[in-house]
Amino acid sequence: MAFAVLIGARHKYTRPSKVSQFGSNFKVQIIVDNDVVRPFRKISGTVIIETKFPIKHQGLLIQFEGLCTLRYPTKFENRTTYHYGRELLLESVNSECDRGYYQSSIQHILVPRSDVPFNITPGEVNFPFTLEFPENPHSPAPFKNAYGSLIYRLIVYMNETSPLKSHVQIGERHMRFNGHYNLLTNPMARNPISIEQNFKSSVFSRKKLVEVLFLVESSGFLQGELIPFRLSFRNPKSLALHISVHLIQHIKFNAANRRDSVKRKTGILAKMERHDHENGPEWTWMDSLRIPEDQGPSYTSHYIYQVSYSIQFKVKVLAEVKDFGSFVIKGEAPLYIGTTRSSVELLKQTANNPETPFRGMRRQGSVSSMNSVKSYTSVRTTCSLPPAYSQLSSRMPSWETLPPSYDELEMPDDAEGDDDDIGFDFDSLNLTTRMQALGSTPEEDANALCDSK
Repeated sequence: MAFAVLIGARHKYTRPSKVSQFGSNFKVQIIVDNDVVRPFRKISGTVIIETKFPIKHQGLLIQFEGLCTLRYPTKFENRTTYHYGRELLLESVNSECDRGYYQSSIQHILVPRSDVPFNITPGEVNFPFTLEFPENPHSPAPFKNAYGSLIYRLIVYMNETSPLKSHVQIGERHMRFNGHYNLLTNPMARNPISIEQNFKSSVFSRKKLVEVLFLVESSGFLQGELIPFRLSFRNPKSLALHISVHLIQHIKFNAANRRDSVKRKTGILAKMERHDHENGPEWTWMDSLRIPEDQGPSYTSHYIYQVSYSIQFKVKVLAEVKDFGSFVIKGEAPLYIGTTRSSVELLKQTANNPETPFRGMRRQGSVSSMNSVKSYTSVRTTCSLPPAYSQLSSRMPSWETLPPSYDELEMPDDAEGDDDDIGFDFDSLNLTTRMQALGSTPEEDANALCDSK
């Protein structure tokens, strides 16, 4: 009889000191003039401490934090390991943890740290502060799910009077922040996508039964935008095809920064599909996928939590082919979803605009909830395309002007009986098919994440 073994995972988080050491008869309030965070925005406010008894401390500060806390188990054979992680997802942050305190780059010193204790007298004491946010912080959207949460907040820390002078949290206020990712800061977001795939009746044959060319004019898009794509086909035998294009989200959790603590989730955000039975040997399908309005931006800057996106096409040949039966042609490439393309000057001008939309915390539960986004079905042909695609068509290469042949993507076979299963090992996916003629090289943060247990 097998028994599960519980193993506590190591982490560098140390439990913070308790606020009770300063006494229990005081109250802390954080008053701000605006609780919506934007780049370049200045937020002013007051920390109000109301106490009945004197409080001794050796420093006081307030800072803005994006705190990601993860807790979940992983199982391997008969072993169950619980992983716990707690990190700040802000740029230019001191990564060293001081008994639960991480130094944020966005902070205001209310009382300088000193070797001589300070006294807060009984009554009400006000500490004014101003926080200024950087121009282009790369930050993910907040979330809350079964694995953990990411929240943005203002925290007041007081230094205890012990020899360690540890920072103790005494006040908290949640802030509204949708995350931020400026596509202008990523040159890869401007690169077009081009994937060529084909199927041959034999590895020794030069004859191609089906050829597919997938084209997207850019790799970077904003929330709510359309992703126009083009699929060109060469199908000399006019084989029946089932074609689908997916927008996929890849999420990676890694609480302990170890391989055995990784959890991955994959979900389809948008889908277009169609059948082809009578379009002839050569034809083109042009359509678009819409990114959800409330979709969080791409983020791969920290190991503990990463979000990336990709666009994938699948072409299933419905006719039986000798020695092969039915077969599927696949291709996939990374996409970057941002929140803005604005220049620094424009961000400065709109920093204090009061009309700032806020979508709130995004709950990401199971894969089924992520797949609840409506899928769109298209039956449009190239003869009925809207005029907006005319420029796209003129810029895309035709079969007569194709660049040299590309290396084929290595895709795993479909699971038997599951035509819509998405199962790519995207860490090892060969992305050299993306515009080799342009000489583009994917960066490390372009590696999307796949679903695994």
